[in-house]
Amino acid sequence: MITMIISVILVLGVLIFVHELGHFAMAKYCGVGVETFSLGFGKKIFSFKRGETEYCLSILPLGGYVKMVGDNPEEALSLGDSNMTGDEMEQLLDNHKAKSFLLKPLSSRIAIVAAGPIMNLALAFLIYPITFLIGVSSPAYMVEAPIVGYVMEGEAAEQAGFKAGDEIIKMDNIKVGTWEKLNELIGMNPGNTVSVVINRNGTLIDTTLTPHKVKEQTMGVQIGVGGFAPPMEPRIGGVVEGKAADKSGLLPGDLIKAIDGKAINHWIELPLSIGKSGSERTFTIDRAGKVFDVLITPVLNVDYGAHLIGVTQTEETITRSYGLVESVKLGFAKTIDRTILLCSFIKGLVMGKYSLGSLGGPILIAQVSGKMAESGLSPFLAFAAFLSLNLGILNFLPIPVLDGGFLVFFGLEWMRGKPLSDGFMIATQNVGFFLLIGLMLFVTWNDLVRVVTSWG
Repeated sequence: MITMIISVILVLGVLIFVHELGHFAMAKYCGVGVETFSLGFGKKIFSFKRGETEYCLSILPLGGYVKMVGDNPEEALSLGDSNMTGDEMEQLLDNHKAKSFLLKPLSSRIAIVAAGPIMNLALAFLIYPITFLIGVSSPAYMVEAPIVGYVMEGEAAEQAGFKAGDEIIKMDNIKVGTWEKLNELIGMNPGNTVSVVINRNGTLIDTTLTPHKVKEQTMGVQIGVGGFAPPMEPRIGGVVEGKAADKSGLLPGDLIKAIDGKAINHWIELPLSIGKSGSERTFTIDRAGKVFDVLITPVLNVDYGAHLIGVTQTEETITRSYGLVESVKLGFAKTIDRTILLCSFIKGLVMGKYSLGSLGGPILIAQVSGKMAESGLSPFLAFAAFLSLNLGILNFLPIPVLDGGFLVFFGLEWMRGKPLSDGFMIATQNVGFFLLIGLMLFVTWNDLVRVVTSWG
């Protein structure tokens, strides 16, 4: 819990700071005065003033803001006081106009507004290469070509006609290349029919696949599964002390060739073969080229609801680290790849392809942050980069109160040749504000439902 809290505060704090720093720095560069630079909203916890700007930390951590001089059309009306002379008031108004955001050229206002999300995109471009420099750990098969090793009976892949040995080339016109990429594409398409190109013995075949909907065990997020697995030989990685396999003399490294004379070619076939029966079985074992039979009686495990013999799978993992130049290339490619995926997901939400129930909020971010922090520095940084991309892309959406909404206003101003009316701006921003609050409540509700469901 402590790790989760610290990690989410660190990630969100850095991402919000970088975003607001973009607005702040560009405003200063364009000659706009900045009155407040705040991390968080609401009541101020801590603040100090340097020059014309008050820097503060506020109680609600889900965002931040930069308050610029003249970003409110009615602001000039409240300047000064009754004791000021006419000359003093005139000088104050002149200073205000010189630093006013709304009185700056359109190009300057566009640059100031766009600088925030651009900084988040730039941060992702910076972080991803660092993850490759540190080293990326993953199951060995994740970097291999997505060749199907096993098709599960009754699952999506069998229904689509997949066979062991098929190599998946494309999914939804996106080149796959590795199991890592394939798992991402399948995971983000629960219940959606996607086009697939497979290579079967040198022949390209066009087909479709509808990944089944399941809930990810740790986070409770709905994801898609294809119903197939990579090649995994049934070789024992570990033997649980005192369990049936240990009592029968099995050792790590033993290859299970058959059970009761039926060939076992994939690790998944092992639990499928023994899970429903507690009767004594004959295991044919290959130990360093020597083949022999062993009698083993599987024992019911109440927690799993299946009969087990007490062996674990061989899990080969690899850690890949790269030089500076290669890390920059890979980081750039990773950023582009994730950007395309995010834009595709947003498009799918708008078109109704994806359910709003797949969206996550602050609770999910906290859970994943904690999990990634426990997994190591590289996964944690990769998640931070992914969140930064999210923040940058989402802020470019044409929704009032978001940066993208202001860019739309500026575009309309450019086409009209004059600013939009104050009434229109205020009305649309109010609508955008309530839409944003509604979305935040909705995704938080999604998170709470996932948490409660996972308890069950």
